[in-house]
Amino acid sequence: MKQLKTLLRNMFLRNTIPKIICLILALLSWFFVMENQNPRKTRTFDNLPVTIFGREIAESRGLIVESISGDFVDVTIDGNWTSVMNFTEQDIFLSANIDATGKGQVTVPINVRLANATVTVKELSQNYLKVQFDAVETQMKEVEVTTTGDLPDGYELGSLQPRQETIAVEGPSNLLKTIAVLSGTVDISSRTLSEVEFVDIAPLDSQGNPVDNEMIVLASPFVEVDLSIMGTKEVPVHILPSGHVAENYRLGSITSVPETIRLYGDTKKLSSIREISTPVQLDERSAPFTTNATFELPEGIRRVGQDPVIIQVDVQQLITQQFSFKTADIEIRGKDDALDYQLGTQEPLNLVMVTDTRAIVNTIKAENLKFYIDAEKTAGNYLLDIKVDGLPETSSISFRVPQLDVIIKEKATP
Repeated sequence: MKQLKTLLRNMFLRNTIPKIICLILALLSWFFVMENQNPRKTRTFDNLPVTIFGREIAESRGLIVESISGDFVDVTIDGNWTSVMNFTEQDIFLSANIDATGKGQVTVPINVRLANATVTVKELSQNYLKVQFDAVETQMKEVEVTTTGDLPDGYELGSLQPRQETIAVEGPSNLLKTIAVLSGTVDISSRTLSEVEFVDIAPLDSQGNPVDNEMIVLASPFVEVDLSIMGTKEVPVHILPSGHVAENYRLGSITSVPETIRLYGDTKKLSSIREISTPVQLDERSAPFTTNATFELPEGIRRVGQDPVIIQVDVQQLITQQFSFKTADIEIRGKDDALDYQLGTQEPLNLVMVTDTRAIVNTIKAENLKFYIDAEKTAGNYLLDIKVDGLPETSSISFRVPQLDVIIKEKATP
């Protein structure tokens, strides 16, 4: 072993310079021979890209390229040694003109162009591309709207109804197949009033995952949603009497027990209700009576509770009492100091008939009644209406002699 190492050392370390000169001369001789003889050579360029043409034409036909396989190719060239060795990847042009009339897979030949005519293509790793086309279609997809958050206490979610149940979606047919629903969300936190919401929607697959929306177009990015919130409201009972009580009777107070009722329904409808009415038929009644209220509620509104509402109607009998008064005691109000006022020939006594309920008539005192006429401001003979103070507003009156003769003259100048 030691002798072998010594032999190798002597071979490489002795006469070094002559050996180097011989190596250089050998290389120069090789290059000289290759340049002059220029033998043929092959060379392979790996993984060169294929330029794709014709996408615009396919798109004009309503098609899109879904996938391309084989668009990177190994190219083996053949030619003389000098040309092949000087060749680069930029001297090789690969292209394919894709074309289709419908969706599906097509096979497209790969075209090769070389920058140097002395070099030829010996082999391609593949001669064709496989192009998968898909058609651009429009499909109707169902709209689904859900809620997040919680309503305040005392309110309930009535309904959440999109006005557009489906929306047109345009895109690749295979991608459209993955869309299960167009989904939107409404935050109902702190909501107390029903209203129309504009809700953004997005495509989801059957697992609830978003679908790539860069390749699809929605006919509308949002939908109008009727958000119905249910609640209660207390409103007063308004009584509507119809007809008349019996002759010589008067309708007194009308009350309901209770005075209010609580309603349940859509809060927007409830906000417009100020009171709720019930009719009451008087039917020539001559005595107080009670009846159950009946309500015609707006559609979708109902009462809370089933206890009856009682309407209490007071019907009062009327009586007439007459009071006498002296004609001379009638006061003339609003006289002009420049005029003289004289009463014409009158009966000394007159009567006033007062009609009201017994309870009211019994409170009227003759001494509290004040009779008067309103004076005219110009001279002449007048027949003026007799009036009275001291009667309740509810009372109706009539006079035996309702008017008084009054003679008005200018006062004599002293």
